[in-house]
Amino acid sequence: MAIFHSTWVVVILGIQYQSHYKAVPRQEVSESIPTFTLNVYKSSVKLESIDDTMVYSKILRRLREEKTNYKKRGTMLMGKRDFIAVNITNENTLVQILKPGMTGDTVIASAHSRYLLGKGWKGSRKSVPAAYLTGYLAGKKALTKGANNAILYTGTRRYTQRMAAALKGVIDAGVNVPANTETFPSDDRINGEHLTVKNEISKIKLLIDGESAT
Repeated sequence: MAIFHSTWVVVILGIQYQSHYKAVPRQEVSESIPTFTLNVYKSSVKLESIDDTMVYSKILRRLREEKTNYKKRGTMLMGKRDFIAVNITNENTLVQILKPGMTGDTVIASAHSRYLLGKGWKGSRKSVPAAYLTGYLAGKKALTKGANNAILYTGTRRYTQRMAAALKGVIDAGVNVPANTETFPSDDRINGEHLTVKNEISKIKLLIDGESAT
């Protein structure tokens, strides 16, 4: 915890960093100062009204923006295993298999649900069947690059049925991934039986298999 010169006292409980500002001892701040607190991701912010003093401990930007769970990522880096990342947006599904590194991750294989449009896909590209086929395509691409083992890395995202469908697609493609199969969607949901707009999932899988074999 560091103290800097300013009009307010700001106390942020989180990950500290080194600053170029000149620090003074924390004990010099009066404990009788009025305060108020507001929630920050995995941290809290406290503002204290006092003249010419600021208490400030910076939260990492990606932690503040809820983009990185550093505890999960640290565990994943220590494992030194390829990992699967599933990103579902408002319109599409993206599945990637990556190799972790201390200076950045390397993409081994990537599949986007826009690929399905070229196969006559109708309806949502972020549905359970679309996520499954996108994962299946990513898995087939990974196998051609020699990546046959991986783990799922969710980061700050929740493990949803669409994410589970994408993971099942990667596994069905032939990639070895530790997973609880009880969390996977049923075959009816994978085939889109619950949707109004139907697609031939097995036919598209055969097209992906044919392209992967060439």
